[in-house]
Amino acid sequence: MFISRCLPYSPINRYSDRVVQPYGMRCFSYEASRSPIDLSLYLVTHRQSAANDEIFISKVLSAVQGGVTCVQIRDHKEDLGALTRTAKKLKALLTPLKVPLIINNYVEIAAEVGVGVHLGQKDMPVSIARKILGPQATIGLSVDTWEDVIATQNLEDDDVNYLGVSQLFGSVTTKPDYTRTWGIEGLKKVRDLSKRRLVPIGGINPSNIPSICKILKISPKGDGIAMVGELWRADHPYAVAKKIRAIMQQASQQSEVDHV
Repeated sequence: MFISRCLPYSPINRYSDRVVQPYGMRCFSYEASRSPIDLSLYLVTHRQSAANDEIFISKVLSAVQGGVTCVQIRDHKEDLGALTRTAKKLKALLTPLKVPLIINNYVEIAAEVGVGVHLGQKDMPVSIARKILGPQATIGLSVDTWEDVIATQNLEDDDVNYLGVSQLFGSVTTKPDYTRTWGIEGLKKVRDLSKRRLVPIGGINPSNIPSICKILKISPKGDGIAMVGELWRADHPYAVAKKIRAIMQQASQQSEVDHV
């Protein structure tokens, strides 16, 4: 099922000071999804790290074949035209595989491509993003501090689909200059307060996945784990993703046994 929305755009996005679309109405179509997307193994990509679109898309598809269930495109070069074209190509390949695509930060591109968006604390407010993207789109929000988590308690239930808990252990890939981390105890604190789906990110690797699975309920309709460097820097993303899925499955099963 596809839904069309016609949205007003202005030359300047006042939340990011980036030039977007001219005044007027733009109409977008996106595929409606009435069930929660599978966040269990969430790949965050760095588009600019690939030499070209062919290599970028090849790496993404390799990881998906290995078990990645959700893909986010992160691009800080701000070549919005190129990012839009890449996103459209990738969506066309991921849709038949039933793997959702998320755009980091750029709500206008997410609207044009017909995919979800992940927002940071300094990006467009989620309530406005929801009005632009409509009720069917997936919207994620990063929480970097306890104050951020508390603030999400005041959001409408449908404004945000999941919270990205950042940084969990710290990472040279995602935020190398960021010193504050949640750690396992911090993640447990967030889980105890929030009823929203959680997706931690930052420094996650095969050795610490079992400790995460003791706190979160990793499942197609539950929480997830986001990975960047461990998957994206791999020479063979398929093999790494497959290994991570096996570790997640074993850890989740052990966690269920421990709680019996």
